[in-house]
Amino acid sequence: GEPTVGDLYYYVPIDPKTKKPAIDPKTKKPYKKGLECEVTAVDAKKKTVALKNMANEKVKYLGVAWDKLQGEA
Repeated sequence: GEPTVGDLYYYVPIDPKTKKPAIDPKTKKPYKKGLECEVTAVDAKKKTVALKNMANEKVKYLGVAWDKLQGEA
């Protein structure tokens, strides 16, 4: 179904510079499993969401395509 505000999803962030999955600072390798994020906004026309990282709520991901979400947390 479509995501709704308040839903928790796993999401592997994409590095805007490399366009590849972001590197986990702890392991120095790309994140294998998505980070737990909360949906803060949904754009049904564009099929994108805004997310905030639950581990660090200052970190936000905007314009994330629905098909990049890795299942509900």
